Amino acid sequence: MPEQRSAPRHERRLSLQIASEPHGRFEIETVNLSLSGACCRSRYFVPLMTRLRVTMLLPSERAPEPLRADAVVVRVQPATAPGTDGSYDLALYFTQMRPADQDRLGAFLRGRPGGAA
Repeated sequence: MPEQRSAPRHERRLSLQIASEPHGRFEIETVNLSLSGACCRSRYFVPLMTRLRVTMLLPSERAPEPLRADAVVVRVQPATAPGTDGSYDLALYFTQMRPADQDRLGAFLRGRPGGAA
């Protein structure tokens, strides 16, 4: 069955700062990223449907402002890649992001730094 994603995934490694009740603050790393969400690796188990506040800095920007999104965990499973013992693969779905931040993320994913379309 072909994938039915609304936005293509791009292999991009970024550190994401996460804030969540009751899990507090922690950091995870993306495996891939799209306009609608991210596949991430976490040292921490985060239950399905947990709401997260995501903050990221896009490395291609000269003076980056934090890009923020609300997200929900839609998949969680033990990581299976070599060297990931004890880690978890999380799929995040972005539920809310400012239009200006969507534009910046889209430009980054297309390889156009600074939000140029």
